[in-house]
Amino acid sequence: MYTRLQDLLTRDRHEQERYRQKQQGRQPGLALPPIEELYSLFDRLNWQYFDGALPPVKIEYSNRMTSAGSYTPARRVIKIGTKYHRLFPDELEDT
Repeated sequence: MYTRLQDLLTRDRHEQERYRQKQQGRQPGLALPPIEELYSLFDRLNWQYFDGALPPVKIEYSNRMTSAGSYTPARRVIKIGTKYHRLFPDELEDT
């Protein structure tokens, strides 16, 4: 039940953001940064917070994910959810 409630609240938040952007005359963020920029962001955060100690990773976008992102340690893959970040492009660095 708790998970269902979280899903409804998350969906409501997404709908509110779409409405807000529509009222401002903007479409939800259509353009996401190229993968090269994501690698630069990873490198910057790696040095800023971990002194460069994190191992290299593969970064990719996922059109199937509805969450902000995920990390699979066994494969060293960071996946960025395009659906989420088109709605909330300013949250990319926090993911």
